Amino acid sequence: MVMKKDMESHVKKTCMNRKVECRYCKITVTFKFLNDHHAQCEMFPVACKYCQEQVVRKEMNEHVSKDGTCPNSPLECEFSEAGCRFIGNRNEMTIHDHNDVTSHLSLLMKQQSNTKSSLAVTKSLLSSTRACLAKREFELEFITKKGPVSKLDICVFEWNITDWLECKRKSKLNSFYRIKSKPFHTGPQGYNLYLVLFPMGYGRYRGSHVSVDAYVCKGDQLPKKQHCKFSFTLIDQQPDAINVVVRREKTIELMPGKFFSATDDFITHEELRSRSYIQNNGIVIQFCLQLNVP
Repeated sequence: MVMKKDMESHVKKTCMNRKVECRYCKITVTFKFLNDHHAQCEMFPVACKYCQEQVVRKEMNEHVSKDGTCPNSPLECEFSEAGCRFIGNRNEMTIHDHNDVTSHLSLLMKQQSNTKSSLAVTKSLLSSTRACLAKREFELEFITKKGPVSKLDICVFEWNITDWLECKRKSKLNSFYRIKSKPFHTGPQGYNLYLVLFPMGYGRYRGSHVSVDAYVCKGDQLPKKQHCKFSFTLIDQQPDAINVVVRREKTIELMPGKFFSATDDFITHEELRSRSYIQNNGIVIQFCLQLNVP
């Protein structure tokens, strides 16, 4: 209750529920909540805890950042991700950067080496996983058609082909140009094989496809005919992989120096470019073989 003659002054000066404008952000608030508002007002000036300079609250993070104006804020070395643990103010950081060039270079080289090692381990694990999956697919298919089996002699070989663009260039100039894999053994009782790939295709698929085959190494003594099942798989090198698989099952004549079975229409160049089959200028071919198929 206020006397009538004092009402105007009360409403303007002493009423706790009167509306006032924040002098910093110009927002209208109730007077009794003004201090609460100041405690969170983005335009309210606060003292920097490092240099005591008055800074608008919303600009404080920028003030103490690496590119800010605070001379005393602690900063991480720009090589912290490489392993440098130094923290200091702006002046100390300048001296640190000048004096520790050699150690920073050493940290970067170590980081690069660790990254390469990590990538190599990851690639090896992926290759092993793909080999296991390929074997399980063959085993499952066999069990579905033939029934239970204690052990199947299945070989999986993964071929990493590098410098793909240069291989294509050479293949365009020479229709007989081919890439050979290193020889691999099909198993304890098996044979030595190697893969051959024609980047620009072979025969009537020349220019439109990639052709790939397996050959028997010279020197192996083989039976004239062998019933086998095999597949060539082009690995999609992305997480949402859609691999290209060409699978065959047939009785073929195995002779040293003779191709396993023609796969001249393995994949078109258009399909090859449709997904991430080419990565870092390389492709990955997986060959899976089951010999002595009943």
